[in-house]
Amino acid sequence: MCSGFFNISTILATLLVGIAVRLLDDYIDRQQDEFLGLVTSWRYLQGAGLVYAMVALALGIRLAPMWGAALFFAAYGVGMVADPNSMLPSRLSGGMEFMLASALAVVVGGWDLGLAALSLMLGIDILDDCIDWAQEKRIVSGGNWASLYGRTPALFLGSFAILSSLALSWREAAWGLFWGGCFLVASWLREERR
Repeated sequence: MCSGFFNISTILATLLVGIAVRLLDDYIDRQQDEFLGLVTSWRYLQGAGLVYAMVALALGIRLAPMWGAALFFAAYGVGMVADPNSMLPSRLSGGMEFMLASALAVVVGGWDLGLAALSLMLGIDILDDCIDWAQEKRIVSGGNWASLYGRTPALFLGSFAILSSLALSWREAAWGLFWGGCFLVASWLREERR
């Protein structure tokens, strides 16, 4: 397979893990999305979306084991930051699960890939929150970065997180930013069509 920036394994692994995270996020948010009238993958795929998410995740990790696994754990950890005090079925708080998932991202990916994945996912999550907050017809949760800190500080923090990820591991983070940007644009376009 190609080496360098256009490493097909890294490109496809990043896309596949991104698809897995998107499908899982749609599953987790299905009740809120249905209440808001959003059309997500859950509406079309129902329970099959979980199976497709597992297939995409398995393939992504197979193609680029360290980066794929670090990216998934980072996405999981960043997802727990929204409500760090909530108690989860694991009997751990969201903050504790964030710490555990972040540690796993670093263990499986090493310092550079693990921290790059965490910074990247944090940056994309913050930018997604800024898009949600900017759309007046969307109800944002209490854990939304833009509503908590203001849109400008959130944009600054999200941009800083993404630049940090690029500094840590530019090839992987650049593809994560590319595919993450595609997912954000698709989400924004879906919202605009409502």
